[in-house]
Amino acid sequence: MNDYRAPLRRVGIVLILIGMVDIIYMIYALLNDQSYSSWLNILAVIAGGFLLRGKPAAVPIVTCCSAFAIASFVSTIVLYPFLRPLELWAIQFRLEPVSLSVSLLMKLAVIILLCWVYKQLWQTSVVSASRKAGHGVSVPRVAFILGALYTILPFGVINAMRNSAGASNALKLARTQYGNEYKYHLTGMDWSEKQVRASFTAYNEQEIKLVQVEWQR
Repeated sequence: MNDYRAPLRRVGIVLILIGMVDIIYMIYALLNDQSYSSWLNILAVIAGGFLLRGKPAAVPIVTCCSAFAIASFVSTIVLYPFLRPLELWAIQFRLEPVSLSVSLLMKLAVIILLCWVYKQLWQTSVVSASRKAGHGVSVPRVAFILGALYTILPFGVINAMRNSAGASNALKLARTQYGNEYKYHLTGMDWSEKQVRASFTAYNEQEIKLVQVEWQR
């Protein structure tokens, strides 16, 4: 009855590796002035540690987390072409072919590994051990839905922001501060009690950079 421990250990090792690779890529992105944030790295390492010890109690949690992550990453891949103007994608591919390709390949690799993790945790021996330990096992539909919404909702919000008066004001400030030789793509806006901050990707045929503007409310 201990055969369930083998897939748990395999998944544990893979999750720890995913977390470590994600941490390394995050450092790479920061060193190259690229915008990158991830909730996957630390969670993957922690979950991997529990599974490596063969704990059935971790199975439902990791199954839900993997379902959430699969839906989130797949939604990101689907929305990827719409995250930026086609002109900006073309310029980035010409100026930064390696970093852009690495980013896409990393996302595809993570999706494949997460699907493998999910499949491993649905092996009969693992499901049986989890149920015998008193932990319910069912398809995590809510996790899949929440994972998709985690990616889709911010995408919808930022697209709506681009048509707002605040975005127009931010664009004027960006052109004043950084010049008209760039085109500007809004990537985020933050409001505090006294000021507004907007982030842009500024680009032309020779350069892509991240810029910010802020003003008093």
